[in-house]
Amino acid sequence: LKWWPKICRIDHGVERCGPALKEVIRYQSSAEKENETNEEVGAVNVLCLESILYYNSNKLLKELPVPETAFPPELQKLIGLRTLEDKFFQEWFVSLPFDIWCCFIASHSCLVGANSAEKEMRIRALVAMSKHYDSLDTATGRRRFIELLPTKSPFLPVETGSSSSTPYQTATPSDLYLSSSNLSAFDGVGEFLKISPILSSAGVSDNFLLALGVRKTISMDFLFLHLDTLKWNDNPTNLISYLVNADLSPQDLLKLRTTRYLPAHNDKSTMFAPRELYLNNKELDVFPFVRFLQWPSLEGMSSAQRNFLIKLGVREVPPLSSVMSFLEEESAKERESRDETGLDLALQYLCSKLGPTGVFENEFGQYKNTKFLPCIRQNIESGEVVKEVQSPSGCFYNPSALVLGFSVLAPELDTMQIATRTRCQKDPAPALLLKHLVQLINMSKAKMEYVENKGEGESGERDKAIDNILTLFQGVFLYMS
Repeated sequence: LKWWPKICRIDHGVERCGPALKEVIRYQSSAEKENETNEEVGAVNVLCLESILYYNSNKLLKELPVPETAFPPELQKLIGLRTLEDKFFQEWFVSLPFDIWCCFIASHSCLVGANSAEKEMRIRALVAMSKHYDSLDTATGRRRFIELLPTKSPFLPVETGSSSSTPYQTATPSDLYLSSSNLSAFDGVGEFLKISPILSSAGVSDNFLLALGVRKTISMDFLFLHLDTLKWNDNPTNLISYLVNADLSPQDLLKLRTTRYLPAHNDKSTMFAPRELYLNNKELDVFPFVRFLQWPSLEGMSSAQRNFLIKLGVREVPPLSSVMSFLEEESAKERESRDETGLDLALQYLCSKLGPTGVFENEFGQYKNTKFLPCIRQNIESGEVVKEVQSPSGCFYNPSALVLGFSVLAPELDTMQIATRTRCQKDPAPALLLKHLVQLINMSKAKMEYVENKGEGESGERDKAIDNILTLFQGVFLYMS
């Protein structure tokens, strides 16, 4: 073989005899030659050069088994790769295609056998396949390459150290998880086999392993099958951390949004769906309908975890309808049973969500006639000031409007802030003012008629009534001016 390129360069005419020459060349394997030197007697296996089609020029396949149609490594080393690549051997041999080698190695004992003695060879073969896979440019090429491999056979090494794994164990790709997968959320359900970390340190990529069928996450079917047995009743941190990095389909997300599997720290009666829970927020403590997601106080929530929980439907802000129902119902209670502090905090929260950038601003208009605002009103006849609850359309924030019997916001409130956010008017409209003024005049006339009809002996009471009416009207005219 070393002689042939040299003679062809001297006499180009002999080049046409190359195919015929290859057909008649015979040789023995190096092992048989060694047997002969040891004077062992036996049948000699004569090999035909015609059966050799490939030489190995791929550095990835160095020291790895090759098919019988390729030069044995020791023979190729004797001949020399540079010789085999000579142009005069183009019709004799070609470089071993990687796909041909993969079809061969896919059934070789070093890959699919259970012999631990070949584990180093197995790792080198997997490294070669991984690097070739990563070098492919198209998704079609990668898919076709994976189809050549024994993905249904147990050929990937398992991480040692688990109670169920032997010192050296292999498993099918679909039964394994990446060595980097964090499955601590599923402790107690079963034991999950992981890929040996030796592969990663040797250079086998996660992308290649995932393409083989190795899992990065557990299946959602498994997750929902074991929701009631998994240990996150008090701490869903591991579960959420796992799901944040999981490859979830739209169907998986739908199940996660609608299934009741999350705990609440202020309601231990059952588990809840994400949309039934709220992220922890001290401002919402006042609302009894709010159930907070159970989350360890000593563990912070990352932005990725928070955004994922919101994506699932966990709430940050309660619906305006729920807030208004609480305010209305609590305000309607008798003073003795009413939670004044809770009402004040709820009102502050409502106002913080109103205004130009508030999340409740667009919806709030429908509650203009709902009674929930603490107000005071002066009884015109007796002058007594009484507390009551009014709607934004039924009260005003100018305290002088008291003199005409209008309800005004309670003075202990931040009246300007509340009035601005809840759209309370400062003063009644002119027509409403005149209506109340006429009512006041008629009431005053009726009162004087009543006093005068009691007779002359009651002149003191008459003078007192006149003073009261004059004082009242003095305040009215001052207000209206």
